[in-house]
Amino acid sequence: MDHSTADGIAPATLLARHEGEAELWSTASFRGDPFGPQTLLWRPRVRVES
Repeated sequence: MDHSTADGIAPATLLARHEGEAELWSTASFRGDPFGPQTLLWRPRVRVES
């Protein structure tokens, strides 16, 4: 399901139930530059501490 906007913003809600680390993965098509990368990888790391 694609919830991104024209400027590339995509909302997300995370719920942490335990301490630890996670890595989220998402790819997006990029149409702004015909010579640039056609697919972008978004990979933030999340660390939860008490």
